[in-house]
Amino acid sequence: MTEGRRLETVLFDFTDPRSTRQWETIDDVVMGGRSSSSVRIEDGRLIFEGDLSLENDGGFCSTRSRTEGWDLSGFQGLVVTISGDGRKYSLTLQTERGRDAVIYQHPLPVSEGSWETVHAHFADFEPTYQGEVLEDAPAVEQSHVYSVGFIIADGREGPFRLRVERIAAYAAP
Repeated sequence: MTEGRRLETVLFDFTDPRSTRQWETIDDVVMGGRSSSSVRIEDGRLIFEGDLSLENDGGFCSTRSRTEGWDLSGFQGLVVTISGDGRKYSLTLQTERGRDAVIYQHPLPVSEGSWETVHAHFADFEPTYQGEVLEDAPAVEQSHVYSVGFIIADGREGPFRLRVERIAAYAAP
C-alpha cells in the first residue's frame, strides 16, 4: 500500500438497481408531520429526495439501510461520495437495531450540484435521540454498525435531493 493512501471497504456502491430494497425512508409523519421522501437507484447512484414540511411540528426526512450490519473495528470512519442541492444533510449510523435506537449523526457539507467526497470520523458522530443531542450516550460501537443513512432536518420547507454514489468505511494505512 502506498504511504498516505487509505484502506477502504465499500459498503454500498449502488450499481445494482435491486439495492434499493436495502433502504427505507422514515419521515416526520411517524410523529404527525407532513414531510415525504423516497429513495431509488438511478445511474448507479442512490437518490434520496422529497419535500420537507414544517406543518404539525414536522421537519425531517430520513433514509437508512436495512442490512445485517458490519464489524467496522479497525476503521476510522465512513467516507461518502455525494452531490446535493446546497441544503444541510447529516450522515447517520446506528449501533443498535430498532426505530427507538440512538442515531449517531455527522454533518455533511453539501454544495449545490458538485460531487464531493466526505470523510466522517467515527469520533465526530454525535449521539441523538429524536433529534436531540444526548450528552451521556456511549461513543460509536464500531463492531456493531447495523445501519447507515442520511437525514435532512434543516428547518427549511420545500423540495430536496441528495445523490449518493458510494458509502465505504476507511482506515489509515
